[in-house]
Amino acid sequence: MKRKLVRRSITKRTVEFLDSVKHVLRTVEFLDPVRHVLRTVEVLDSVRHVLRTVEFLDPFEKNDINSDFLLELLVCDFIGYDMHIVNIPVCRQMKEGIAAVFGPISKIPRAHVQSICQAFDIPHLSAQWDPRETRDYYSINVYPDNDVLGRASAELVRYWNWKHFTVIYEDDDSLLRLQEVLKATKGSDHRISIRKLDPFQGSYISMFKDLKEKGEYHIVVDCSAAKVQPLLHEALKVNMLSEYYHFHFTTLDLGGVDLEDYKYSGANVTAMRLIDPTRTQVVDVMTEWRFNDDNALTSPLLGGNYLQTEVALMYDAVHLFFKSLSELTVAVKDIKTQSLSCNKRDAWDIGNSLLNYMKSMDFEGLSGRVRFSPDGRRTDIKLDIVQLSQSGLKAVGDWHPTTGVNISTSYQEKSKEDINKLKNMTLRVVTVYVKVKVRKPFSALIT
Repeated sequence: MKRKLVRRSITKRTVEFLDSVKHVLRTVEFLDPVRHVLRTVEVLDSVRHVLRTVEFLDPFEKNDINSDFLLELLVCDFIGYDMHIVNIPVCRQMKEGIAAVFGPISKIPRAHVQSICQAFDIPHLSAQWDPRETRDYYSINVYPDNDVLGRASAELVRYWNWKHFTVIYEDDDSLLRLQEVLKATKGSDHRISIRKLDPFQGSYISMFKDLKEKGEYHIVVDCSAAKVQPLLHEALKVNMLSEYYHFHFTTLDLGGVDLEDYKYSGANVTAMRLIDPTRTQVVDVMTEWRFNDDNALTSPLLGGNYLQTEVALMYDAVHLFFKSLSELTVAVKDIKTQSLSCNKRDAWDIGNSLLNYMKSMDFEGLSGRVRFSPDGRRTDIKLDIVQLSQSGLKAVGDWHPTTGVNISTSYQEKSKEDINKLKNMTLRVVTVYVKVKVRKPFSALIT
């Protein structure tokens, strides 16, 4: 008889602050008649992510696992890039047996954890942007491939036929994300201006004034979602949020930015998004999480009303793990983890099989269709093209690797109307001459 996991003490969660650097150890136990133990270790590096990710527990209920074992989700948090601190929670749990590792969020500790998983045949899952061209074999990332995202932005710039535009970037990672956009400007008829946001500069008005004086009307901005509103606010101060200007943001989380003050300015503000809020799966999950928030229960929304891309991707990563584990239990009846030591070279016997099941998965998640290339990259994605309107962000088209940019007819017609309106607009230029009368010095008046 097929057994289902029974959650007996889901409300008994322990949050233990280990020391002054706010290490968090959070353990949630799922009990059933126990034969074996599988552990999922999620190593995070910010306390706020613990509250967001620990609620991804429903895969235990929504995916029937054909086996009898204890499933334990252990969430560890650490701060800083000390590799010894990274090793401690991972190696400690390896002694008891690990089925998979999620995270961490920061790329330096994540790369170190990936190397540990690679050495011991333990599947590693992440949901963060990763620009590396080569990946560890045992690492699988549900975040869309960097080259694919860059290609989407580049094809959109070509679609708009931007010959002259400005790129505003935040840091070195921005340049990696913008590589395809920069390549799209090759040719003598293209001109591109590049500006970097100074992290120590409190205002960007001088930058926007300079862009305005030089007649830069098309602007691609790569920055964190947190910086979008301050930038638009500064642009508004110098009248750069009018129908003459087009700001395209590369962030996938423009929907989480408060754009209320800019909806009626007339400016073209566009972006792409991976998470479609109208998707059935998204609506169902958001309804459940809002209910939890309204009833003083913890949810990954943390009281907000927007589903961040990385949160949705981590949710999909957890589902990927349990769907793969569920299928593996059909083929392998006696699944168990091994006690592994970081000081030895023993590997988990079933790790490679579980990883292969993950790479062959094909299912619909919060982020759309989830499937991977043989090297663990997620390249088959669909992005919505969104534009700010008076009613908020509105999808005006989409992009897919095989079909490219697809803009709705209504949006194309509106764009033509705006262009014709500007062409037929008569602009009156008034020049004011001031005649200055220079008086002779007092001494010159003495005769």
